[in-house]
Amino acid sequence: MNNIKFVLGFCWIFLCSLFLWVFFKNVSMTVTTLGLNGGLYLVYVLLFYKPYRAKSIEILQPSLLLITLQMMFFLFAAGVFWYDNLPFVNLLWALLVFVGVLAIQVWEQTAFLKSVEKPHK
Repeated sequence: MNNIKFVLGFCWIFLCSLFLWVFFKNVSMTVTTLGLNGGLYLVYVLLFYKPYRAKSIEILQPSLLLITLQMMFFLFAAGVFWYDNLPFVNLLWALLVFVGVLAIQVWEQTAFLKSVEKPHK
């Protein structure tokens, strides 16, 4: 698997955060989006770099668990934002960027599984 695909997620997060900063001029929105999504994508890269490198086909269960963990983290963040009376618009934009990150993760995993299955045929 090409390691450039891991970079694609970080580029998406950075470009979306930069767009939000330029368009809204809201530093807290940019920090929230960059921090939440960057941290969650970094966890994804750390967990899946080794199986991708080893060409292990057993990534389906860990990927579903990671996606569930990431969604639970957003629910926890929503609770923190609600409790501290922080603006939900920041979390909403972070969640919208995360949908793109999630699509990139699913695309990377699908491409990886297809590349691993081809030599076995």
